[in-house]
Amino acid sequence: MKRIGMPSVLLWTAMITVGCDSAAPDVNPAPRADAGTQKEASVDTGLDVVEAQAPDVEQDVVDDGGPMIRQVYQRDPFGRLDPTNLLHDGDFELSAADSMQYPWLGLTASNYVTGVDCRSGLRCIELSPSEYVAGVFVWPETAAVEVSFHGKLRSSQDCEKEAVGVVMMADAYGGELMIPAKTSEPVDGWCQYAAELSVPSNVGYHLWVLLLAARQQATGAVVFDDVTMVASSFRTGRQALSVPSQDDAWLKQARKKIQGWLPPNPPRKPLPIRNITAKKKLSPNAGI
Repeated sequence: MKRIGMPSVLLWTAMITVGCDSAAPDVNPAPRADAGTQKEASVDTGLDVVEAQAPDVEQDVVDDGGPMIRQVYQRDPFGRLDPTNLLHDGDFELSAADSMQYPWLGLTASNYVTGVDCRSGLRCIELSPSEYVAGVFVWPETAAVEVSFHGKLRSSQDCEKEAVGVVMMADAYGGELMIPAKTSEPVDGWCQYAAELSVPSNVGYHLWVLLLAARQQATGAVVFDDVTMVASSFRTGRQALSVPSQDDAWLKQARKKIQGWLPPNPPRKPLPIRNITAKKKLSPNAGI
C-alpha cells in the first residue's frame, strides 16, 4: 500500500480551500430577508419599461350563432282554451271525421292539417276553392256577438278575395251575415276576419252555423284556425255585412249541402213516441 506523505496532504488541502473561495455563480441562491419585490430587484438595463394596459374602448363582439338549423315551437294539444268561446271547437282539436260529435259539419280526413302550419294547437283545416265547412255554436244572452277567425293563404296576399265567413241558418233562408276581412294582407302569415253582429230573435227556432269557405275565385287553398265567437256589446264598431247578391247562388247550394250533413244521414222520420210520460203502466190488479 502506497503512503501519502505530508507535503501531498498539504497540497490537497490548499487546493480544496482555493476551490471553495472561488467566485462561482450560485444557481439557486437563498432568499434574503431584505429582498424587495420582483420589480425592485430587477436589473437596470437602461431601457424604459412600459407596462401593457387594456384598451380604453371595448370592441363589441357580435355572435350571430351561425346559420339557423331548426325552429322549435311550443303548442298546447288542446288548442287555445277560451272559456268564453261559444263555438264547440274553435281550434279543430276535438273534431274528427266520422266522429260522434259534430262541432264542424262537412270535414273529411283530407281537410285536416297538423303541425306548424296551424296558428294554435296542433290541428287546423285546409279548404280548397269552393270548399266550405259549418261550425256549430250557441247564442249568448247578450245583445251582440263578435266573430273572428284566421286564414293562411297558400298562393295569394289578398285576404278579401280568398276566404269568407258567413253566419246563417242551416234550415231556413234569410238573415245571412258575412264576416269580412279585417286585414287586407296577411300579418305574420295570417289574415284575420272579424265583425260584430246582433243576436237574432229566433235563435230558439232554427239551427244557426258559422260557414267558413275558400271563395270560388280563390287562387289556392286556405288554412283556417283559431275561430272564436264571444259575447259582445258592439265595442269594436265593425259590424257584419249583408251577403252580396252574386254570392246567393253558392250560398243556397252550401245550405242544401249542410242540410245533407245533419244527422241522421240519410234523413228519416223519428219513431213515434208510444209512452209520452215514460211511466210504467200498472195492471188493474197492481197493489192488491
